[in-house]
Amino acid sequence: GAVLPETALYGSDRQEKAVEGARRNLAEAGLTDRAELCQADALALAATYPAGFFDALVTNPPYGARLGRGIRFGPFYADLLTQARHLLRPGGRLVVLVRKRSAFHRALAEAGGFQVRQERMVATSGVYPVAFVLERTG
Repeated sequence: GAVLPETALYGSDRQEKAVEGARRNLAEAGLTDRAELCQADALALAATYPAGFFDALVTNPPYGARLGRGIRFGPFYADLLTQARHLLRPGGRLVVLVRKRSAFHRALAEAGGFQVRQERMVATSGVYPVAFVLERTG
């Protein structure tokens, strides 16, 4: 049976190529009818979805290795957390892969509104980001 059959899925990426790849993956998995995809920047989703719309968000932002060179990660992570806080219901979860761990910790402390539930290094394509699981408080 399907995992979480009542769960609606939403997805976005800045690049149309990535959105098309996600559409193919959803079709292969038989999940097209449960998913809504769009080309959009994760830092601008508050303009698309109302406050508290999501129970959970999962994101894999640029690490600055290949994509995202030149990003000032402190402000970038602060913007990401602001968007997530707006989009998540209280108690909602944010899962984010982070390569610049210390910059993320600083942004998290400054932004407030989240409690770290888990922090674990993962391996992906020769890069070792940290997967953070955060809970939106209040």
